[in-house]
Amino acid sequence: MAQPATSLADFLQDSSTFDYVIVSSRTAGLVLAARLTKIQQFDRPSAEDIGNWEQLGNKGWSWADLAPYYFKSEMLDGDGRKRAPGKRTSTAKSLSSMAILHSTRLSRVLRPKDPWSGNHLGFYGTLSTITRDGDRAIRSYAATGYLMPNIHRKNLKILTDATVTRVIMDQSTDTARGVEFWFDGVSHQVFATAEVILSASSVHSPRLLELSEIGDPKVLCAGGIECVVQLPDAGNNLQEHPITAVTHDRD
Repeated sequence: MAQPATSLADFLQDSSTFDYVIVSSRTAGLVLAARLTKIQQFDRPSAEDIGNWEQLGNKGWSWADLAPYYFKSEMLDGDGRKRAPGKRTSTAKSLSSMAILHSTRLSRVLRPKDPWSGNHLGFYGTLSTITRDGDRAIRSYAATGYLMPNIHRKNLKILTDATVTRVIMDQSTDTARGVEFWFDGVSHQVFATAEVILSASSVHSPRLLELSEIGDPKVLCAGGIECVVQLPDAGNNLQEHPITAVTHDRD
C-alpha cells in the first residue's frame, strides 16, 4: 500500500499556500479526511431529520437536495436494486430477509419499504461498506474508497501527526484564510486560496472554531477568548445517535 503521508519538508516544499486545506478528525490533525468506523455500518437519517436542517435556515440542505448525492455515492450489492453506482464502494446487507421477517412479526412494527430513502423506522438489515474486486469483497472506508485511488496525484499532499490549533481568519471579511498547526514542537501556517474545510468530527470542529475566536460570545469570554465572529450555535446541540440491538431465540 502506498504511504499516504509526506514529510514536513515535502509538504511545504513549493509553497505554504494550497487551493484547499482540509482538517480532519483523528485528534484534529492536518490530514485528509479518512474516517474509520469500527463496524463499517451504513445507515441514513430520516427525511424529516434532514428537512429540519433546512428549516433552521440552511438553504440547499433539504432531503430533496441531498438525496441525489446519497444515491450517487452508493451501489447496493446483493438485493437486486440498482442505483447510480459509486466508483469504489458498494454496500451489502448484514441480516437475512428471514431474520428481518421474524423480527417484524414478533415486534408488530411495520417493516420500512426502503430504509435508505428517508423512512427507516422498523426492522431492516443494516448495510456494510465494501470494496468489490471481482467476486472478492473486503471492508471499505474513506481511505480505501477515496484516498488510495488518488494517493499519487501530484496536487495532493497529506501531513499526519500534525495538530491544528486554530483557523487563521481575514479580519476584514470574516473569512478563513488558512490554519495554524504544530508539528514536532514547532508552529507552522498554511493558507488556502479557495477554502478551508473543517472535517474534524462533531467535537473537534467546534473546538477549533472556538479556539479561532468563532462561537458563542458568552462561552468564549468565560474561557478568556475574544469573540471575533459571533456564532452562538457553535458547539451546541450535540446529540447522540443511539443504536440498539435485539437478540432472541427461536424454535
